[in-house]
Amino acid sequence: MCGICGVISGDPIDGIEAGVDAMTAKMVHRGPDASGKYVSSTSGLGMRRLSIIDLVTGDQPIGNEDGRYQAIQNGEIYNHVELRDQLSDRGHSFKTTSDTEVLVHGFEEWGTSLPERLKGMFAFAVLDTQRNELFLARDRFGEKPLFFAEIANKLIFSSEISSLLEWSEVPRRLDHDSLNEYLAVGNRPTGQTMFRDISELKPGTWLTFRNGQIKQGRYFDLSYREAQPVGDVGEIIEAVRNGFSEAVRRQLIADVEVGALLSGGIDSSAVVAFAAQHSSKPIKTFTAKFTDAGYDESAIAKEVAVRYGTDHHEVEIPDSAFSMSDSELIVKHVGEPFIDSSAIPTYLISKYASEHVKVCLTGDGGDEAFAGYNAFNWAQKVERFAQLPSSVLGFGSGAAKVASALPVLSGSSKLRQIARGLDAARSSNTTEGRFDAVHWLYLPDELERLMGSRVKRSGVGEAGSGSVLKRHMRRRMDRELPADMLIKTDRMSMATSLELRAPMLDHDLVNLSMGLPDDVLLRDGVGKWALREAVADQLPDSVLNHPKHGFSIPLFRYINDEFRDSCRELLGDRSGVAQLFDQKALESVVTEGLTRRKDSSSMSVYRATHRVWALHQLALWSETFGVSI
Repeated sequence: MCGICGVISGDPIDGIEAGVDAMTAKMVHRGPDASGKYVSSTSGLGMRRLSIIDLVTGDQPIGNEDGRYQAIQNGEIYNHVELRDQLSDRGHSFKTTSDTEVLVHGFEEWGTSLPERLKGMFAFAVLDTQRNELFLARDRFGEKPLFFAEIANKLIFSSEISSLLEWSEVPRRLDHDSLNEYLAVGNRPTGQTMFRDISELKPGTWLTFRNGQIKQGRYFDLSYREAQPVGDVGEIIEAVRNGFSEAVRRQLIADVEVGALLSGGIDSSAVVAFAAQHSSKPIKTFTAKFTDAGYDESAIAKEVAVRYGTDHHEVEIPDSAFSMSDSELIVKHVGEPFIDSSAIPTYLISKYASEHVKVCLTGDGGDEAFAGYNAFNWAQKVERFAQLPSSVLGFGSGAAKVASALPVLSGSSKLRQIARGLDAARSSNTTEGRFDAVHWLYLPDELERLMGSRVKRSGVGEAGSGSVLKRHMRRRMDRELPADMLIKTDRMSMATSLELRAPMLDHDLVNLSMGLPDDVLLRDGVGKWALREAVADQLPDSVLNHPKHGFSIPLFRYINDEFRDSCRELLGDRSGVAQLFDQKALESVVTEGLTRRKDSSSMSVYRATHRVWALHQLALWSETFGVSI
């Protein structure tokens, strides 16, 4: 696990070594064990290393036999031993046992087709020093980040935005299209960032740069399809079980001790169960313990730990009282405004775990890969709403109309859900558009009032053929997974120099899940049915029967005097960000978010508090990075 960065141009670059050094130094948290660089007059590579595989000879950059190709990598290649054998048979000579050296020889042998042969989580660069050509690639699901900017005939890249901005030529301008998406659904489009001039290499893609020309290609695409004839239900469950067990075994590869984050949910509990079976000694497990019983699953996690004899640790997580340092930490490491407040407990448990191990397995990705989110059920209902006659569908334009017809529901959360469902069904003529509408942070009329004529959505296209469920799953994997979940886990863990691995996102396992029949993914309203059945005999009943529980904090309890004062300062009429919005609408949103403590028929506490949290993060980000609005 590392942080990587670099620059390339067709012409000599003034101050290139100092620039590479500055970008590299900004990421010392991603790799405190070692650093390395390669610099010429027209190109430079830098990296910080967290030593996990080949602790002695695995420093980077690593070159091939004659030094023509130089490689740096962030992440892990789990099948590097098999690839090494293939390359050795083809005459390549290795001087280390590191997975990064497999990349440099692999690119020499297979060129741009190399990434499709890799199983792992990775973002890497290979520099052809003879042709002065750079190759970048990113893993299939976006576990590892990679950002780039094309400025003045140069390509600058880095694992983190804050590092990229150390290259002084990169402008710091707000991207308004990304802003609109961020406010509408809580994250920006994949491939873009909140900076107009900084892009994100999309998951499953590669990029080359030579003589000022960028070329991009896709080596992996989510291929959700109609169910394949893989056998009866029993055979399907066995295939899932075997695939999952192999994914966990594969991701235990390391030359250091590997632990696990254990939440008490099915996914992380199953990871611990199989990791314990594949490990020759007790693994270390780490559980977040919340003081609010409604958010705490530590007792259930402890049952799993006892069952598998782990070296178990509980980490006390404060679930109240906003601290400005928490928000500043999120913005600093993400490099963008980020509304997922579960970043805070993710950071705290990562910080504790990093004092004991360098690597932890997690259950991340299980809900995306196996249809576990309640949103999949909800989105299915919205699709049924969309089939209603237009006279009925048009009636439900807002909670007030529903309340007038169903006064018994007035003031209830059920009323709010019905109204939101009808609004979502009416919002778009595409399945993907309606799925987005389920997650609206701001309804269209609310966003219009807040931003006026500036509102412009990037648009949501169809994600392809297949069942409604499969299309929802693809949308989640394409958008929310890389733009939220994986940002949170990578940046918050690497802020503490801890590597997190997600066996649920194993390439072979996800390929299996993409072809499963809908009724073994989501059955009788129960998500992850196939996965549940595959691991049922490995887990306590308390895990299997516990209602689905997100890893989150009660954000409304963070609304204290420090947060109110910060909002007044960052969102006051003299702030730069405030100029983006209608002042009356902005004041209404902030007041609602700071005062609401109970759900109503039109607004939940969750949505009210996250709307103001989103604005606070936006303003803090703008101030921290000196963004031109």
